[in-house]
Amino acid sequence: MNEALSVPSPSRFCTTFGRRRPALKTSACRPVPKQVAITRSRTSPAIRLRKMPVAISSEATPEWRGAGVPDSWVLARDFESTAQRYTIGSAAGRMRVASGDNRRMTQPTERFSTRAEAYERYRPRYPQALVGAVMRGLGLQPGDVVADVGAGTGIFSAMLLERGLEVVTVEPNADMRGSLEALRARWPGLRIAAGPAEATTLADASVDAVVAVQAFHWFDPQRTRRECERILRLPGRVALAWNVRERAATPFLKAYDDCLLAHAPEYPRMLPGPIDMKVIESFFAPRGCDAQVFTNPVEFDFESLEGLVRSTSYVPRPDEAGFAPMIATLRRVFDAHQRGRRVTMQYATRLFLGRIADGGAD
Repeated sequence: MNEALSVPSPSRFCTTFGRRRPALKTSACRPVPKQVAITRSRTSPAIRLRKMPVAISSEATPEWRGAGVPDSWVLARDFESTAQRYTIGSAAGRMRVASGDNRRMTQPTERFSTRAEAYERYRPRYPQALVGAVMRGLGLQPGDVVADVGAGTGIFSAMLLERGLEVVTVEPNADMRGSLEALRARWPGLRIAAGPAEATTLADASVDAVVAVQAFHWFDPQRTRRECERILRLPGRVALAWNVRERAATPFLKAYDDCLLAHAPEYPRMLPGPIDMKVIESFFAPRGCDAQVFTNPVEFDFESLEGLVRSTSYVPRPDEAGFAPMIATLRRVFDAHQRGRRVTMQYATRLFLGRIADGGAD
């Protein structure tokens, strides 16, 4: 059962993607064409964004500036009786998903070579509520065929398999596919395709849904949409999801971010994060999409924190000169903020659900 979050004015909350509706004006808020109100499940940590006419606060707080959501988005979270509120906004210089002037975008399939082992072992997992939301939101049943595009090492693929779905993974990186082979030893029905999102090699109308988790920002969006339209059966169901680190939510997270800024020259080009709402709006046009957010705190000891850093595509590799100084700084950050030899990384797991093909009822 979901209950709407009650938030005092002027902090009213909504999003602005999808098909347009008449704007609602208030004295404290900007008018918006279409909105999504936020509800909280009594049984799930999800913050659900539900379509309804409300208005947007013009306020923005810096701790959510790394979440990769435009200034027109605001998110309220009411934890128990504290009515603690966060505003999500985007900073200037958003990563351009389809840009050709960024090394990160021109050779994305190679950037995780040699990092697959650390990726599989140390990357944060996704909340179980995420896979449930994907199944409900896309109307999936056990036995349906799902293409996990940009599957990486199969972290989310395994969650889908555990729910009884048939999964075909699409992954262009050979090292990542090696981890998928290990996953197939546990799940013999898992299928593995070598290819990018824009040319999956899958047959026409061969899957019931496409998911891309922690991956869509590497794709060419419009070419990927055309490929999804080709491989999907009607009604063309797609889910996109990310774990987004809350860059300044705690002193530790701010210090961790400062470490990356100091030692990873490519990191600033990744900011404010992987989610570009204009690209997502275009991908799901003209139907629009629904969105949900899940809180996802993850604990790390120092070994796993170092492994997390090594799994990212923008930091120096262990054989490069900048690696040792980076790890030394990371050690100091960890020691200054650890409690019980652990630190907590706060993530917001963001989910976007929609249909991209004609057919079926709205």
